[in-house]
Amino acid sequence: MLLFTALLFIYIVSKTSFIYVNESAHVVQVTRKASQSRFVVIMMTTLFALGMFQLGVQWGLLKWQFVNSGQTKETVFLSFYLIPTWSAVANAFALYGSFLLADMLLVRPTYL
Repeated sequence: MLLFTALLFIYIVSKTSFIYVNESAHVVQVTRKASQSRFVVIMMTTLFALGMFQLGVQWGLLKWQFVNSGQTKETVFLSFYLIPTWSAVANAFALYGSFLLADMLLVRPTYL
């Protein structure tokens, strides 16, 4: 969880610097490159939103495991294996959604 949060912070910094550089150079670009850069910004923003969603789900899961199920050491241990269904579905959605968007981001420039 801590590593995911640190990597998400690095992603935020790189995303904002990319958008700043992209928008400052946007005046010089032609129309085709402008639409491609707009696509990249939209995809990166969506990937960022999915990352924040996954961070929220993991944070809620940790709260559920330690606060709600943390009466004894055994209940905390069992809560790692008996996760709620909503957490598994939300994590799968964020994970596979990120894979799909990242692949779209890699494949789309080859067709332009």
